[in-house]
Amino acid sequence: DGTCHLDCTVPGGCGKMGYHADELKSVKSAYGKKFFMKTTSRAPYCEYHYALRVTLGNPSGSYQWRGELRANIHGTNGQLGERVVTDDYVYFNPGQSYSFLIAVPHNIGEIRDVSLHWVHHGISINPFQWNPFHLRHPELFFQSVEVVAGDSFQKIKFCGTGGTESNSQRTLSTKC
Repeated sequence: DGTCHLDCTVPGGCGKMGYHADELKSVKSAYGKKFFMKTTSRAPYCEYHYALRVTLGNPSGSYQWRGELRANIHGTNGQLGERVVTDDYVYFNPGQSYSFLIAVPHNIGEIRDVSLHWVHHGISINPFQWNPFHLRHPELFFQSVEVVAGDSFQKIKFCGTGGTESNSQRTLSTKC
């Protein structure tokens, strides 16, 4: 559900899973605990994990909108490629934060920026979500996006400015 903690705050360091399991340190507090990770359907099954925490701004006149969110993280070794991060259409509320977990088979290196792309999807039983003549311009205000790389524990926060209309992309590269 995107609430995984990928940053390591255990004294003496954290054990590693996946590609780096051979570097595992014995951590007594880990005995008897359950651990989860996303895998691929083919060998070697390992993936790199990136946690995304998107915080929406709440400017005057902003509304709750329903839609899907896509993200692409760019790094020094490439990019993830645009991925749908919402499981279904989500109601995005101004001022709220949303967490997602993205798993990919390659390491993108040091994180440089994040591109967010959202698509509005109104619901047919709610006339306030209708936009048949495209007179309204649904937009989200991305206040900040925090990214944590699961393999390196790199944590970086980018700040956004202005709104992003439906079916358009916003790249955040300014660090907060």
